[in-house]
Amino acid sequence: MTQGTSRLHSPGDLTRQQLEQTWQHRDRTPWLQTLQQWGERLSAGLVRGLEPQITQTATPAGSTWKVYDPSDEQTRWFDSEQEVRIWLEQRYHQG
Repeated sequence: MTQGTSRLHSPGDLTRQQLEQTWQHRDRTPWLQTLQQWGERLSAGLVRGLEPQITQTATPAGSTWKVYDPSDEQTRWFDSEQEVRIWLEQRYHQG
């Protein structure tokens, strides 16, 4: 009959075991969430960078609408919100 040997753990072994367990069971969620948030921000920034920039200016005659379209780097001027909406619809249906 053979007798198994019992290995005594040194303090260094316990620390290594604790580190290995901590590494294996650590919560990876915060790292993945951070990565996902950065990806979402980058994506949103890229999309926002292509959206038209619309500014309404009050004039004595009413309002003027200035629309800058970064996709073609053109600035357009409109006399009404309805004209801006029509242009936006045409723009999105073309692209």
